[in-house]
Amino acid sequence: MGFNDVVVDSGGVVRRHLLFLNTPSAAYISFGMQLALNYLEHQGIVPLTVPDHPEHMQLGKARFKPLESDFGAYVGVDAGGYQILLDYRSHHGAAQRVTLSQVLAGEVDPAWIRGRIVLVGTIAESLHDDFYTPWSLSFEDQQKMAGVELQAQMVSQILSVVEGEHSLFWSWPFWGESIWLLIWSLGGGLLSAGVRGWQLHLLGTGLGLLSLGGISWGLFLLQGWIPVMAPMLGFVLTNAVVLVYGHQQAQQQQQMVFRLLGQNVSPEIAMTLWEQREQLLVRGNLMGQRLQATVLFADLRHFSALAETLAPETLLDWLNDYLACMTRTVQEHGGIVNKFMGDGLMAVFGVPVKQKSGTHTASDAEQAVSCALTMAQQLDQLNVAWHQQHLPTTAMRIGICTGPVFAGSLGSQSRLEYGVIGDCVNSAARLESYAKDRQDSSCRILIADSTRMQLCGHYSLIDWGHLELPGKQVRLRAYQVLHRS
Repeated sequence: MGFNDVVVDSGGVVRRHLLFLNTPSAAYISFGMQLALNYLEHQGIVPLTVPDHPEHMQLGKARFKPLESDFGAYVGVDAGGYQILLDYRSHHGAAQRVTLSQVLAGEVDPAWIRGRIVLVGTIAESLHDDFYTPWSLSFEDQQKMAGVELQAQMVSQILSVVEGEHSLFWSWPFWGESIWLLIWSLGGGLLSAGVRGWQLHLLGTGLGLLSLGGISWGLFLLQGWIPVMAPMLGFVLTNAVVLVYGHQQAQQQQQMVFRLLGQNVSPEIAMTLWEQREQLLVRGNLMGQRLQATVLFADLRHFSALAETLAPETLLDWLNDYLACMTRTVQEHGGIVNKFMGDGLMAVFGVPVKQKSGTHTASDAEQAVSCALTMAQQLDQLNVAWHQQHLPTTAMRIGICTGPVFAGSLGSQSRLEYGVIGDCVNSAARLESYAKDRQDSSCRILIADSTRMQLCGHYSLIDWGHLELPGKQVRLRAYQVLHRS
């Protein structure tokens, strides 16, 4: 005889098989275990103690290890007595089933019974001897398994393990489960950190979760029960945390770029800069880098005298109209306005993104000269509008030089500025201010020989020869650009 107690999980599902139960006064064997032992005894198989693991039971070549409280997905489950995880043969039952009517009618072949274990029981629902199993798709009565069939599943599992047809469920130790959880948690974070674009991110997340489910199911088919929900949550949570962190970092980087470059870059440069932000931004600063660039300085002629004739508010509006027009022109030609200096401005072509070839350098020089000619046209239009508004008109000088510069953020976190320094910058500034009175048009454009050599288009130029510029030890050859020929 044996007890027929069934261990039911908190969710109402039977997943465990209680083989033995020890009390202070006696030890009891379950009904299913007793049947299996009686059957195996005829084959000379009796339970033995494993010397190196007294808590294990040896039946033939099979070793039964009692369930631990944290086995598989269980956490702190009551593992009292001697339990194993129940391996259901199928959801239809572990053995052939016949009715009492068939037996009385002589419809049962004696070969079905000879040499086998036969369980006699009832499946009447009124007795409430039925249980939910992992095969139950819902908590409805028709999804339950009768108690006698459940006992048959238990007996069948023991016999199939002893006879070598199946194995008992296994699980990883705590350290193995911890590594498994760590792998998927790190995987979620690495996925979020390494994938750009929400479509690829969603695809990667979906594939990751499917892979986790597939691996877990594959191991389950091999009698392995490993945690699924914990690594799944770890994967999703670290994915989300890194995604949020990356978004915050991106916002900070975007604010940093905006603080440094303001609104003075074209959308194309802003997009390129944003795509290369990881290479350009270091510790919250634009990393200093050597570049080939073309620098443009523009300044108004006799602005100080003009300012004396206008009221401050009128002067400010007049100057803002001029600067807004020139800034827009610079942006349209792929440059950035690096700084305003009263009535003047400094623009740079070729930064902050490093060009990869001499072709790009030539393009920057071409854009700078083209920009200067457009600025001259814009100034003529402004002068017409100002004249109609009875405001003073003006003239402008532009100096352009092409050469190596060093560009990066200058200052501290509280006061940052995108700086471009180098001999090329000084040369462009000196060309703009050279011989201020030597001007016969509304806009004088002087370019260095280094810029002229990069030009691909045809321009009407006047050679000014080698100029001795203030602060320069070496004479600089310069040309005046009249128009595109």
